[in-house]
Amino acid sequence: MLSRRGLLQSLLLGLIGTVLPACQSRSALRLAIHPWIGYETLYLLEELGQLPNDIVLEKYSNTSEKITPLQEGLLDGGAFTLDEVLSIRAQGIPLTIVAILDISAGADVVLVKNKPAQPPFIQANQRIGFEANQVGQLMLDLLLVHVGMTREQVRLYPIPVGDSQIEAWQRDKIDALITFEPYASKIKRLGGQVAYSSQDFPQRIFDVLAIRSDKLNTYQNSIKSLLTGHFAMLARIQQQPDDSLYRIASRQRISFEEAKQALHGVILPSLARNRQLLSQQSGQLQQAIVHLQQLMQSDYPPLSLHNTSALYRADLLPSLVK
Repeated sequence: MLSRRGLLQSLLLGLIGTVLPACQSRSALRLAIHPWIGYETLYLLEELGQLPNDIVLEKYSNTSEKITPLQEGLLDGGAFTLDEVLSIRAQGIPLTIVAILDISAGADVVLVKNKPAQPPFIQANQRIGFEANQVGQLMLDLLLVHVGMTREQVRLYPIPVGDSQIEAWQRDKIDALITFEPYASKIKRLGGQVAYSSQDFPQRIFDVLAIRSDKLNTYQNSIKSLLTGHFAMLARIQQQPDDSLYRIASRQRISFEEAKQALHGVILPSLARNRQLLSQQSGQLQQAIVHLQQLMQSDYPPLSLHNTSALYRADLLPSLVK
């Protein structure tokens, strides 16, 4: 027979046994990420042990690999380009943008083997390699509009970003390649010359952090902590550039100078700029959305892209320090 103290201890242990599983039942918020200079603040947070405990970064080698797990419910969001978010939402997956991580201003590039002396640097019937995802399609469309050509005037070769692109370049399967850092630096080492970059298409390629809309309330505090950490890492990159760049270079397997050059190819919006972009209904972000809708509607007519309600919100951003 249990004593009064033994009975109380048993009851207490039973209570703990029922409470703990309830506290631990909330699974982690799984966010997709792949190598890209604009996402380095998230990698740094994890490396320095400052990632919220209930957020997990799921690593992928390129952007294409992230879409299927998201569709299958294995991911709750992640780092995407703006056009990817529009496409994913059009497929019925409710994503909400909570931060603008970067605006590409040169880090997305079109590389050629034999650059002509005068533009246009892309010629008819050239073999162009590109990743057949949203950002790859977007860069291709922006490029062709820029040089006044159509897809029918060139030969297109869908190639995943990474080793496959490097192999295609080395085996002379393509004349030009649409890619981004850190892979652009690796192709440059093999003789690739920059013909065009996202600097030629300003304010078109936004990289964002987007979360499933139905997860925002549950993980509100963790998302706020993650965003606070993101801006802290931006400050760290500015205050300790050498250490940050060495970490980035080591992770991306590029040189310090290549990492520095890649960082110069993106605009990293401040907290104040984020608040401005995510609060305006007719600013640069909205203009980019309209432009992307026009491009994507012509390429993907089945997608319903007109509905952008609840597409982005600013209230999860940290408060501005006065």
